[in-house]
Amino acid sequence: MKVSIRSSNQGSMLVITVCFAVVIGLGLVSYLLLVNSKNKLVSRSLHWNMAMAHAEAGVEEALAQLNHKFGTNLDRAANGWGGPTAGVFGPRSRNLRTGAYSVTLSTETYPTIISTGYATNPLGGNIATVARTVEVKTAIASVFQVGMAAKLNVTFKGNNVHIDSFDSADPAHDDPLDPTEVKANGDVASTDGFVSVGNANINGKIKTGPGGSYAFGPNGYAGPIGWLGPGLYSPDWYQNDFNADFKDVEPPFDKSAGFSPVQITVNTNPKTNYWLLSEGNWIASGIPNNCNIVVAGGNARLWITGDFKPNNTAEIIITDGSTIKLYVGETTGPDTSAVFANVNVGATGKAATFQYYGLPTNKEVTWSGNDKYKGTVYAPQATFTMGGGGSPSDVFDYQGACVVYEAVLNGHFNFHYDEDLKKKPPVAIYVAGRWREL
Repeated sequence: MKVSIRSSNQGSMLVITVCFAVVIGLGLVSYLLLVNSKNKLVSRSLHWNMAMAHAEAGVEEALAQLNHKFGTNLDRAANGWGGPTAGVFGPRSRNLRTGAYSVTLSTETYPTIISTGYATNPLGGNIATVARTVEVKTAIASVFQVGMAAKLNVTFKGNNVHIDSFDSADPAHDDPLDPTEVKANGDVASTDGFVSVGNANINGKIKTGPGGSYAFGPNGYAGPIGWLGPGLYSPDWYQNDFNADFKDVEPPFDKSAGFSPVQITVNTNPKTNYWLLSEGNWIASGIPNNCNIVVAGGNARLWITGDFKPNNTAEIIITDGSTIKLYVGETTGPDTSAVFANVNVGATGKAATFQYYGLPTNKEVTWSGNDKYKGTVYAPQATFTMGGGGSPSDVFDYQGACVVYEAVLNGHFNFHYDEDLKKKPPVAIYVAGRWREL
């Protein structure tokens, strides 16, 4: 009988081979798990950033909603936003190819935007959908960033025209008639035209668009307080990068929502006729030429759909604590015009108390009073003519700001830009003031 004995070396090799295969397999599995984990982490990081991009897209839509119309006509509920509910408009939600966002606007004067962006991680993981939320506090750029702005030309005629600035909110600089308190921020600007300074004295800068230009008369100048010219104080007192958006004014309210003013006659000698306006919306096709306007008891909005031409002694009197926004013209139709005499907002009133707005048909605005005009003018389609006194002793005084299509200044008068208007509506554009991630 033969006995066959298997070598122990063969068994050892088999065991070693199996162990080696197990080690390699474990290493391969570990590597694949590591790669998979890395892929998930990278994918989540990408979608984490993508969620922020989606949240920012929501902020952009909210800002577009805030800026879709001129500041006085803003309707935050328009364009499908709805509301307000619980103090917010929206939410406005949109699905995107790589996720979605949901955004709301608050009802505040300077609204808060809260936007949440979502991004879906296709590789799954612990968090399949990434969400990031940002809060944006808005700020405004007012329409009245400079004292006098025109889309086309600004023309100064005559002598003894002086432009400077003051700040009605700053006790150290709130008196435009005190030479020690005035400042040199009475800037004059044009986006598409020419600034003809003539012999005007400007304590402020001249600003034009890139294709604009300016010219001085022999006694005209632009520079700081104390500079007597001639010409520019230094080259940096002229800037050719001025830009502004002259948005059209739209009707302030539905015509059916306005009340008709009633003329009141006071039996004095001579008789005095006036409209007494209180809080609310008022509408008329015109104004009687011997009629004054008295605003008392709140914030009035008066819409004159035709010409606004009271006689040259008529006054607009605004009692303390009241304001008026006067709209003239229509969106379409025949051209309309407005003529002012005396705009007196009271002893403690500021320029923001009287605000004039010219709708697209409003082509001419004239101020030819014999006292003061304290207020603002925004009429992007109108030529604004300011007529000063005929003699050096007969000087008119304008306190506020204006934005118009074209400006023509005649005669002897002072123009004082109220810098406080920079911080107030009407809004040229809402911008992101500050933001944080929630």
